[in-house]
Amino acid sequence: MAGNESTETPVEEGFDQTEDLTKKTALVDHISRVHCGGRIHKAVFSGRFGAVGHSRSLDLMVIAPELSDAVALPHALSIPDLNRVGRLIKNEPRELLDLTYDPALCRLVLKRGDGCVFFCTEEQDPELVMALERTAAQSLEQLASSDDTVWLTHGVAQAVIEGIRLLKPSLVSLQVEAEGSQFVITDGSNLIEIPHPDLWSDEPYWVLLNAKTFRAVLSQVDRFTECTLQPTGPDTVVAVCCGEYRYLLAACAYDSTYQQVRRLVRLARRHDSLRSGTDDADGEEAPR
Repeated sequence: MAGNESTETPVEEGFDQTEDLTKKTALVDHISRVHCGGRIHKAVFSGRFGAVGHSRSLDLMVIAPELSDAVALPHALSIPDLNRVGRLIKNEPRELLDLTYDPALCRLVLKRGDGCVFFCTEEQDPELVMALERTAAQSLEQLASSDDTVWLTHGVAQAVIEGIRLLKPSLVSLQVEAEGSQFVITDGSNLIEIPHPDLWSDEPYWVLLNAKTFRAVLSQVDRFTECTLQPTGPDTVVAVCCGEYRYLLAACAYDSTYQQVRRLVRLARRHDSLRSGTDDADGEEAPR
């Protein structure tokens, strides 16, 4: 080897040269949170990998923060199919993954421990970028005007996830009343109610959410991150905030499932009233 040959390690685009293992895996964890268990289909990254993404059915939007240790992207990076990246990093040990941005190729480059190298092509779609940024700004403005923000604990999140796993419903109901709120999960015959007494409203209302989407969002709730739940009223948006990651779920329209839920809840209320010696379950009407 020649004595004057350079032995310096080339600088990788996407992070500073002084990065340690935590910084090296930060982008992978970031992409995984944006991907949200496979529910987010398209995403736009800008700045230091701040992200806005939406699901294929448009019932979920994620707004993710920038990474303090990342080098800023030269322009907005639109990923047309985030699922391809998500599938490659799923269940792979973080220390064996290397995800960087190659400015020469204008692509995300993912290297796995098995030697697999994946080049994720971006999509040149300025209209999509502007539409997502505009929708994100409008959603954040709507959330800022709502006062109904409560803590969402890991225990409540796991209870809802387990209820969805057991009954496999298509929808989950959030029932908000003056005495508190509860998540209602049913398969049409069985009923699970998970209370959340800290959330209440003088004007009762219900919100229906896609069960698979809600389960994927709740899976982002861990024991070490402060998480909040923020509904904005009936037929609108429910936000789940995990640290600086905001997941906005669009309410589903009322259908036959809603009527089934209402019927089962009335039966449960009547059963509780009979056991307690009072019968005040009759005459209840569904909030509109």
